Amino acid sequence: MDKTQETLIIRFKNDQSQEEMDTVVVEFPLTLFINELEYTTLLCTPSNLKALIIGHLKNDFLIESFEDIQSMIIDESKGVAYLEIDKDIKEHLSFKNRYITSGCASSAMYYDTLDAIKLRSLSTSEPFQVKMSDIYKNMSILNQHSELFKSTGGVHIAGLFDTKGPIYLIEDIGRHNAVDKVIGLMLINQIQSDYKMMFISGRISSEMVLKCAKQDIKVIVSRSAPMNLAIRMAESLNMVLIGFVRGEKGNVYTAFDYVKI
Repeated sequence: MDKTQETLIIRFKNDQSQEEMDTVVVEFPLTLFINELEYTTLLCTPSNLKALIIGHLKNDFLIESFEDIQSMIIDESKGVAYLEIDKDIKEHLSFKNRYITSGCASSAMYYDTLDAIKLRSLSTSEPFQVKMSDIYKNMSILNQHSELFKSTGGVHIAGLFDTKGPIYLIEDIGRHNAVDKVIGLMLINQIQSDYKMMFISGRISSEMVLKCAKQDIKVIVSRSAPMNLAIRMAESLNMVLIGFVRGEKGNVYTAFDYVKI
C-alpha cells in the first residue's frame, strides 16, 4: 500500500498563486480484533503493520514475545487485523479506565491501572556509558533518513541504535507508532536490548519512556523536548534521557554519570 498520495493544491507565495500537485502522507486506520473482540484502532502509516501490531501488544502488556501470538491475519484492503493470543483480554479491557494522554493521532496509548501496577515492579538493567559525540552522529543519521518527512513534512521517525550505528529506522505519522514498530521488529527478530538506544524525532513524553522501559531500552534521545513526567519517570527507572539534540548540541536530563563528551 502506498505511503503517500498526490493531491491538487493552490500554492501561494507573496502575491502569486498557482495550481500544482503536492505529496501528502497517507493516514491508515487499522482496527485490531483480539480473540474475536474489537480491541483498538490505530491510525498509522501503512507500512510495517505486523511490527506495529506486535510492538503495540507488547507495550500494552498483552504479550512478552512474538511467540505469544498464536495467529495473525492482516487484511489491508479492509483495514483490519485478526489475532489470537493465549490470554483472556476481557479482564484487560476492564482495566482500561482510559485517560487522555499527550499522544498525537497515532496509536491508542493510554495510562491505565495495569500500567501503574506493573511499572512499580518493572525490572530494568543498568544504563551504559554513552558519548555525546556518538549521540550527535546517530541523530544526524536519523535526520538524513527521514525521506518520507522530506517529501511530506507529516511524519515522525524512530530509530534503534547500538554502539555501531543504526539497526532499524522507521517512519510513521505517529511518534508512538514509530516506536511500536521498532519494538515489534526487535521482538520478531529477537534483538536483545543490551546497549541499545532509541532515537526519536518528536517530544519525549512519559508514555514514550514507559514503552522503552518495558523493552528495557535504557537510553532515549530526541531532537525535541522532554516532558516533566518523562524526566521523573526516567529518573526513577535509572534511564538516560537526552533531548534537543541538534547539530553538536544536546541536553542531558537524567543519569548524568553515564554520559561523557
